[in-house]
Amino acid sequence: MHVLGEAFPVLLGVGPPHWDATAVARMAEQFEPYFAQGQRYTFLYVQPHEAANPGAHERKLLIDWADSPRVREFSRKLSVGTALVLPNALLRGALTAMMWLWKPVSPIDPVDSVEAGLDQCLARLAAAGVPLPRSASALRLEALELLKPLQGPGPKLRSNV
Repeated sequence: MHVLGEAFPVLLGVGPPHWDATAVARMAEQFEPYFAQGQRYTFLYVQPHEAANPGAHERKLLIDWADSPRVREFSRKLSVGTALVLPNALLRGALTAMMWLWKPVSPIDPVDSVEAGLDQCLARLAAAGVPLPRSASALRLEALELLKPLQGPGPKLRSNV
């Protein structure tokens, strides 16, 4: 997984081609600089089209990381919310059902496109009063540009149903 911070306070997470323990550890490492920075952010997660969804073991590793006391504390203090781009309604429904059993410390919103995810992230930043380094529309365009190479030839992002 790659965490891109060029559009901060909108962090962009691009999923790996295959989730495993190494990918989860890499994701955890990439959040550390943002935890240390101590500034509020939102997170948009997208996944390359050909990428495999995490299996049961990998989902448990992800939840264990997100549910660790240290990460929960940083997330509670810093994250104003996460938008997960999920390719279809069934996956968005499964995430909603999972949220009935596990309560994250900041909101997680399943969305059907990158654009809807960016709108959700920017709305959460505005609602939380997080100052933006440039206009919301400029940040939105910057984030789309950062993700564009993944939408060109080669792997496409799962950005809509």
